[in-house]
This record gives sequence, structure tokens and C-alpha cells, in this order.
Amino acid sequence: SSAGSPSPKMAHLENAYGDLAERRKKMDAKYDPALEASLAGWITGLIGEKVEGPFVETLKNGMVLCKLINKLQPNSVGVPYNGGLAFKQMENIGKFLGVLPAYGVRSDELFQAPDLYEGSNMTSVLVCLDALRRVADIRAKGGKVESQTVQGSVLLKTTKVSAKDPVPKKEAYNPNGTAYDKAGKDVVNSKAGVDGAFGDLAERLEKVNSKYDKGLEQTVRQWISHKVGQPVEGDFQEVLKSGVILCKLMNALKPGSIASINQGALAFKQMENINNFLTAAQAYGVRSEDLFQTVSLYEGSNMTQVLQALDNVMRLSMKK
Repeated sequence: SSAGSPSPKMAHLENAYGDLAERRKKMDAKYDPALEASLAGWITGLIGEKVEGPFVETLKNGMVLCKLINKLQPNSVGVPYNGGLAFKQMENIGKFLGVLPAYGVRSDELFQAPDLYEGSNMTSVLVCLDALRRVADIRAKGGKVESQTVQGSVLLKTTKVSAKDPVPKKEAYNPNGTAYDKAGKDVVNSKAGVDGAFGDLAERLEKVNSKYDKGLEQTVRQWISHKVGQPVEGDFQEVLKSGVILCKLMNALKPGSIASINQGALAFKQMENINNFLTAAQAYGVRSEDLFQTVSLYEGSNMTQVLQALDNVMRLSMKK
């Protein structure tokens, strides 16, 4: 590519900042193009269609991965989504990852959906696919492969964490994606289990408070609209501040979560809707510190926090 156009694999470095860019360069330095080519040939042979170009582009929508696992284990993930909605593409990736442990891939060999979708850790994607190929080869030769226990946060199953448990270290990791991705991901602690779904909200907000992500807003809008069955249009704060859409969303994710939704214009009733949503979201599995304060939405005082909280709910729903 030309000097002004970074290669697809390296393009994510353009948006890196601080020592994060250095870590990303080191990660890319370990990337094995020969292994990528070998895996591309293996996948091509299995699914019957050419897999060419950088994996970060060819695998991003999850279609090829779903076709791959359906070939190895028929009907594992059903028919994958074939469209342009970001959250549905990530759902494809999540479905693929969700069935790998049962197939025999160890949990420590899995990657997380943003590793591929945002191109933040393509080395881990290669490691996972190579492990899958190894397991498939064993199975093809009649060998026995035991199902593996999921220990990582790929599926984002939330567990209660004791106050005595140590707090897992957070590490910034993805400079190329949503505001949430720029500031941190969870590290699994073997004692504590998965420390909530998405890391420390305050730590993230310190870095992104002034960087409201319109691209993420659009993705979240599409997802909410898909779930509640109605358009989510207009100013994001205005359309959500009554709490009605948020309550409908929670009831779509977990029917019966919110028994009564206030439809009127009284401020305290609308704030009650928002509070009911937040309570239901916490019961759904999102940590309280990964949510927002009622006034942050109602008064529009911190829409970055609102957006990130909704992103948390969206990501968790894709793994349930």
C-alpha cells in the first residue's frame, strides 16, 4: 500500500495513543502471516469458498467463522447473519466463540469478539483458529477430544465477586473502536471469576469523557430499534430521557423485567422509568459501576456514560 494508506493489519495503529501504540506495535510484530495463509487455505478447503485478504477484514463479520464451525460440527450456530449491522456481525463472532469449548478448544485459546471485530488482537485470533484446526484434525482421525469448561469472559457470564477477592488489573487495549474499547477490557481473575462484564467505568470515562462516539451511538440505536421493534430517531438524549424505550428494551431482553412503564410527561415518573431500567439491567448482569446515574440521561449531563452503559448491555445480551 502507499505511504499514506496503512495496510489493513496496521491501520488500527493510526488511532493509538500513548504507550498503547507501542504495545500494539509489539503485538503486530508477533503476527504470523504464514500461519494466516495456512489457516486461510484450511478454511477455504472446508467451507468451499475462497478466503483471501487480511483476516481482520475477511473474518470481521463472522460469516466465514460461522460457516467454518457449521462444517466441523453441523448446525452448531444455525444460519449466520448476512448484513451490515455491527452488533449482528459481533453476534456472529460471539456464536462462533460460544460453541468452541464444547467442540474441544480450551478457553485460554479463545479470543474475545472485539479482538477480531476491532482488529485489536489478531494474534489471539490466529492462536484460536490454529487450536481449532488442531482439534478438528484429532477428531477427523478418530481421536477423542473432551469438551472444555469456559473460564474466560468471551461469553460474559457474570458471577458474584466477594469483597475479599482481589480486583483484576485493567489494561487499555483497543485504540480503534468504540469509546468503551479505547479504555479497557476485563482481565479474568482465577479466584474472582469474571469481574463483571466490561471493566471499570470511571477509569474509562476519565479518558473518553470528551470523546462522545457517534459511530457507537448509531450501532446502539440500530440494536435498540431491532430489539424494541420501533425506530429510535432524533436526538439520542431526547428519545431516551422518558425511559420508555429503555424499559421496553429491558423487557425485550428479559421479559417481565419491568412490570409497569410510565407513559406520561411527569418528570419524576420518567426518572422512575430510567431507574427501573437501571435496576433491571443490574439484575440482568451488568455491574452497577458499569451503568449510569439517572440524571446523567435525564439532564443529559453525561451522555458518554449513558452510551457506554448501553454498549455494556448490548454486548452482554449478545453473549447470553
